[in-house]
Amino acid sequence: MFDINHGTALQYLSELVRRCDDTRLQSSARGNFVVSRTRLRVTDKAFFIAGPRASNALPSDIKLISSRTSFREKLKTHFFSLL
Repeated sequence: MFDINHGTALQYLSELVRRCDDTRLQSSARGNFVVSRTRLRVTDKAFFIAGPRASNALPSDIKLISSRTSFREKLKTHFFSLL
């Protein structure tokens, strides 16, 4: 999701997810993605559902980092702090 957020992902991956672009919502300012609703549990594991959901769960200071190495370091620190 880092690559999609920064426009460096492959085109077919970028087409699977959408950014929240409604300026009235706080989620658009946080850099969140739209999570589609599904009826089946099986589809909850698909990339276009699981990727945005996991990305939206991250703190906004991690999501807005522009350097890949800094993003990885902060992401690891965040995950290990959850344990």
